[in-house]
Amino acid sequence: MESEPPLAVRVAAPNGPVYEDECVELFVSDAADPARYLELVVNPLGVLYAARVHNPEGSRASWEIARGVAVPGVRAAAGGEGEQPGAFRRWSATIEVPWDLLGGVPRAGETRRGNVTRIARGRRTRFEALSPTLRSEPPDFHVPARFARLTF
Repeated sequence: MESEPPLAVRVAAPNGPVYEDECVELFVSDAADPARYLELVVNPLGVLYAARVHNPEGSRASWEIARGVAVPGVRAAAGGEGEQPGAFRRWSATIEVPWDLLGGVPRAGETRRGNVTRIARGRRTRFEALSPTLRSEPPDFHVPARFARLTF
């Protein structure tokens, strides 16, 4: 990510509100039910937050969310250019998720849903997404019907 320091990087405890920092988010839907998805968020410190969400109406008013869940086998890391994470001018994150957490290895030609998003919190705040959700007032990435189609 290209950044505009100083970055908001406050959360150092796993499963803390990393989504309030400069962060990258990965949303991956359940193979059988795209409205059920895993949300994984990483900040420039490499701190991971995880949630399991059921959101059939695409609304925070009616969703079911389990925040700060344990996700065995998930690994996250981050690093960047700069003396400390709050000063990174560029940074990258890696999130590794075992297939068994996602309904198993996809078959050739199978389509699943997911999204990659970013909240840039530096000199200005920006919201970026692989597949924009078209919700900006307020910004909301939790719209499974707008997740990208991933064909394997």
